[in-house]
Amino acid sequence: MTIHLLKTDLGSLDLLKSIGADLGYGDLIEKTAHFEVGGLQVPVLDLETIIETKEYADRPKDRSALPFLRELLDRRHGQTEK
Repeated sequence: MTIHLLKTDLGSLDLLKSIGADLGYGDLIEKTAHFEVGGLQVPVLDLETIIETKEYADRPKDRSALPFLRELLDRRHGQTEK
């Protein structure tokens, strides 16, 4: 996984160029949602893909985030099915 970990005044920021040998920028950009940040449209990986990347990375900080992210995904799916 190619990742750049940045520290900003607003917190940490992980920038991904690719995930393993299989997923490059072109693959990842198709799995994004766009958010406005400071007047700019910023592509951010969708929640499903964030979960996949954390499973792939398998670092302690990623494993600890997975239960929260999975619960968030379950809640989102529950809201859209109603």
